Amino acid sequence: AFKLCGILRASSSFSFSPSFKRLLRRVFVWLSVFHLAFQLAWWVPEQWSRNDQNRDVTIYYAALQRLERGEAVYQPYENYGPHILPDRFFYPPPFLALLWPLRDLSFLWFSRLWYGLVLAAFWIFAACLARIATGRWSWKSVLGAGLVLQLTPGAAVAVAFGNFEPVMWACYGLSVAALVCSRQARAALPLAFAVLMKLHPLWALSLVCFKGGRRAVWGAALVLVSGIALGMGASGWENGSQWWAATSPVVSQGNFYGGNLSLSFLGVRLVDWLGWNYETGPLPPLFRGYLALMSLGAPLLTLYFSRFKPLEWRVALLAAATILFAPLCWGMYLPTLLLIPALWLRDAGVFRASEFQSSKSSSSF
Repeated sequence: AFKLCGILRASSSFSFSPSFKRLLRRVFVWLSVFHLAFQLAWWVPEQWSRNDQNRDVTIYYAALQRLERGEAVYQPYENYGPHILPDRFFYPPPFLALLWPLRDLSFLWFSRLWYGLVLAAFWIFAACLARIATGRWSWKSVLGAGLVLQLTPGAAVAVAFGNFEPVMWACYGLSVAALVCSRQARAALPLAFAVLMKLHPLWALSLVCFKGGRRAVWGAALVLVSGIALGMGASGWENGSQWWAATSPVVSQGNFYGGNLSLSFLGVRLVDWLGWNYETGPLPPLFRGYLALMSLGAPLLTLYFSRFKPLEWRVALLAAATILFAPLCWGMYLPTLLLIPALWLRDAGVFRASEFQSSKSSSSF
């Protein structure tokens, strides 16, 4: 036992030489540059020329075309249950307002412009991660964060499928980056936009508005009221009033598909593995109540146990709790969790006075 303790003590004091650390940093920088070159030279042209239909962007375009023809945008499932893999449009009316300017485009050009939006959101989130982790802006840190993001499970799939989720990453990233600079009022704006698209950022937005005071509340209210008005104007009252009725059975019951990584749905899977023998149809009220309790309890517990942490930490932890414990948690949602290691790297001072910082970079957000 004494010998083992001596070995562990000796290994804990081991560290790489400064020259080796510099070599690792340079290799990482060059890999990051190669990733950008690969993305611009191959990945972007490949996505630019795609015309296949097996992507999320197809669902958005089909919903926009139904809206243009005056048809019902939302198509609820009959007796929906977690055995059905949802492949229909379930975003709220403000999302349709975002699509509306592209209504006259062909599918090819719609998908190209949409891919450009998603790719821009990818790099905005990477820039936010770099700003949070290193404390400054620099091209090396942004490219490095882009490489890490690209290698994160779910990130590449989200961009390639044209899924909207990278915009949600960017909204959380912009908010946390603003909070790092103690700009609560500014941090509320991207969260308010995110709430217009999905409901789970409402927890983080409520916290930021509570801590940020009147300016944060008024800024968020302006974004929310404007977004709802534009959404209802674009979708029409009939479509807008059908959104929640069509969406709630899908988002509240989870899914047995293996891509659903929800921690709360693990309980439903466990009961099924133990012999429940679920076949089809809606989940029983007991299971739906359990999922609702988990999706509400996780952020509430996070708020309580993180009450002594800085606001940026609380927002990042709330994002993780609301995503991981929602009944539906697809792999594309996971990159948002990178905010937590980014904050840890900042607090640990890992990149202090490193090659990833530039003396000419601004420290303000």
